[in-house]
Amino acid sequence: MGIMVRTCRPALFLIPAVVFSLVLLAPAPAAAQEPVKAFDLLNTRLKVGDTVWVTDASGREVKGKLTELTATSLTLNGGDRRTFKGPDVRTILERPHDSLKFGTLLGLVIGVGLGAFSAGTAEGNASEVLGAIAILGGMGAGIGCGIDAMIPMPKRPVYLHQAGSSSTGPVSWSPIVRPRSAGAAVAFAF
Repeated sequence: MGIMVRTCRPALFLIPAVVFSLVLLAPAPAAAQEPVKAFDLLNTRLKVGDTVWVTDASGREVKGKLTELTATSLTLNGGDRRTFKGPDVRTILERPHDSLKFGTLLGLVIGVGLGAFSAGTAEGNASEVLGAIAILGGMGAGIGCGIDAMIPMPKRPVYLHQAGSSSTGPVSWSPIVRPRSAGAAVAFAF
């Protein structure tokens, strides 16, 4: 007595697609850099041409392209040219560059997976199956890249001014004033 097993060749494409997508979706270790705490170290994190958001001592945030950076000041061009002295800067934020690789690869994997799944349920010769997988993979890669391009990366701090915050022992605070909001940053030291 024998057991009969029926397999469909196009479904074999589904297994590598699922394994590949699980590898891509596995979380990667984060490699975030800590913000510099000394103004004269900004040249290690920024270069002329970078777009940054600078919050000054009065809490105003200014966005612009970095046109000049020295150990004691920085100059932004955001419609009008503005120079900030080191002691007047409270925070500097930047938006990291997005390579669009993740969205493109994720879309490709989803497209190939859909192509393999649909090929496994339909009948056709091998060239039609591979053509369907290639077309859906390409469409998925394009859609994934487009979606990734539309989602901006969050801003991250490059510089945080340490001196000048109001301090009362283990608790310190700094005011934060923006065009649409106001608040305070509170830090606790142990």
